[in-house]
Amino acid sequence: MVTGFALPADDATLAVGGPDAGIWIADTSDHVFRQKNTFGPLCLAWLGRKLFACGKEAVDSFSIGVSDDDGMHFAPVLHLPDITPRACASATSASICGNTWASVANSDPVPLLARAR
Repeated sequence: MVTGFALPADDATLAVGGPDAGIWIADTSDHVFRQKNTFGPLCLAWLGRKLFACGKEAVDSFSIGVSDDDGMHFAPVLHLPDITPRACASATSASICGNTWASVANSDPVPLLARAR
């Protein structure tokens, strides 16, 4: 199953991947795919020459990671459990919503990223 598909602004390199497929990269001039990693991304996106991927925190040690080498290695960019609500007075909505934060922090990042677009 493919859950990530990314084409950078320069249209030069295509990245595809999924939980059971790993990450595959192809030059758009020849469309010959080469597996770069067995990590199974939940999403992929290029920003310049950096490849971003969504992972499962408990398995991949990051919620969002970035690669500078076409997906061979990823460095953590975001750990959802590290995000916490701001400290607010008890009568504010932020304080009230803080009670449900654990379920958000441990959730799959893909729906959260999709809503952020």
